Amino acid sequence: MCKTCTSGLCTNGCAAGNTPADTARQKGGRIARAAAMLCQDAQFRLYLDHRSRIKFGLPVADGTHTDQDARDWLLRWCEIQSRAELDHNPAAAKRFHYIRQIYQQYRNRQGGLHT
Repeated sequence: MCKTCTSGLCTNGCAAGNTPADTARQKGGRIARAAAMLCQDAQFRLYLDHRSRIKFGLPVADGTHTDQDARDWLLRWCEIQSRAELDHNPAAAKRFHYIRQIYQQYRNRQGGLHT
């Protein structure tokens, strides 16, 4: 049950106030599926490799990030414990959409590739 909504279902975007047990029960929807697909995208993982080199100066070779690494990075970026939260936490969803937009711009600069 959401801590602030009396109906038991969060309708105010306050899922971030839920307990870990509440979060574990949340079901992922459209955004969570899109996030899973993104983490499985080899080109997105290459983007993470490139980002690590350019933004942080790390000696990361292409092909370093795995599906799990991408998932872990995305959870940290969105400040969530599970991709399912993306469908219940508006702030996390906004962060996800932002990184997806940045990734699309990166792909476009890499040769006009489209998802």
